Amino acid sequence: SDPPDSCGCRSPPGCFTTGFRSLDRLLGGGLLNSGFYLLAARPGMGKTTFALTIAENVAEAGPVLFVSLEMDAEQIGAKRLGRAAGIASDSLLMGKLSEEEWKRAAEFSRKLSEAPIFLNRRAQATVDDIAHMARKVRGLRLVVIDYFGLIRPAGKYRSRYESATEISGQLKVLARALKVPILR
Repeated sequence: SDPPDSCGCRSPPGCFTTGFRSLDRLLGGGLLNSGFYLLAARPGMGKTTFALTIAENVAEAGPVLFVSLEMDAEQIGAKRLGRAAGIASDSLLMGKLSEEEWKRAAEFSRKLSEAPIFLNRRAQATVDDIAHMARKVRGLRLVVIDYFGLIRPAGKYRSRYESATEISGQLKVLARALKVPILR
């Protein structure tokens, strides 16, 4: 039998734990290679923070590509550091921290810099751009796409529905081609 991972979960081969036992149980053991997963909630409910937490957990098994089309790398870094150190990310971005918070931020910053999480530097991307970024990451375990609505369609579509349907299909094909889960 496989040993439990960091959250005490037992993931089947070809599957990576999200770090959330109840979610892993719902998913049949975790994020399945070639799987395409949708993370949906109302605005301001913490989707980005939740996705970052999953990315951090999967990064314990190998590299993760986090494609954020909504926030820049500094904002994502502040969210990661804030979550890990228990500090508001807004306070980090503004530099308004107590002496104790600065110490915690420095301690956790070193730890986070060691995690194999790769952030995109582009404000816009197509599925082909995401595929290109993903293929550059050796040993890739997961692709997370933050803000699906900002992925540019490759062609012209009459409606937002047609565009979203095409992009979703392309991402599912990409997950299968890369043999890694994609969380959007």
